[in-house]
Amino acid sequence: MNCATWNVRGLNKRSHQKEALHFVDSNHLSFVGFMETKVKVQNMSKVVNRIKRNLSWVSKHADHYNGRIIIGWDAAIWTVSVLNSSPQHVTCRALFKENNSSFVISFIYAFNDGCDRVPRWNFISSYSVGESWCLAGDFNTVLSISEILGVVSTGHPRCKLLKTVWLMLVSLVFEPLGILLPGQTEGRMTWC
Repeated sequence: MNCATWNVRGLNKRSHQKEALHFVDSNHLSFVGFMETKVKVQNMSKVVNRIKRNLSWVSKHADHYNGRIIIGWDAAIWTVSVLNSSPQHVTCRALFKENNSSFVISFIYAFNDGCDRVPRWNFISSYSVGESWCLAGDFNTVLSISEILGVVSTGHPRCKLLKTVWLMLVSLVFEPLGILLPGQTEGRMTWC
């Protein structure tokens, strides 16, 4: 049972679809969320069939014309149901059939503008699941100043503001909910 998320920065090109297929196959993924897909609703079935035909797929084009988030899973291994969605997240309950255990997962692809991200944080801070909950994806924010590309000094005004906003977010949203920040295993770079 391997799960992952990936900000693919577009899935319309065949080369990106081949990379996505390689990502799924090489990591033996049975559950995957792709962010920043830029796939229009009329192209959805063609794109996901090129990635992996035997997966079940969902996107929420009703929430955003570009889909933004596409989720795939192996229906022989998982039962997945969408609980809530917006242009910035798709929240699902995932049941692992082998041992009948379940958890809630929110695949997140945050808007670039901080003000536009407020509804997502409001959702996270008010949503109660009463079971294990995984928040995964691209938050379009940073955990530390070292993640910012192109900013040399942590004394830069933008760095100070980002650090202040992040610390407020952690103290007002994550800590009260008991959310842990485990970090990433690969690809640790936030584009600002």
